[in-house]
Amino acid sequence: DLGHYSEEQNDRFYQDLKEIERRY
Repeated sequence: DLGHYSEEQNDRFYQDLKEIERRY
């Protein structure tokens, strides 16, 4: 279902953001 897919994308996006913040 598309909503679930969107949620997974959001989780991955926020995880990437945390990694970037940690790096800088």
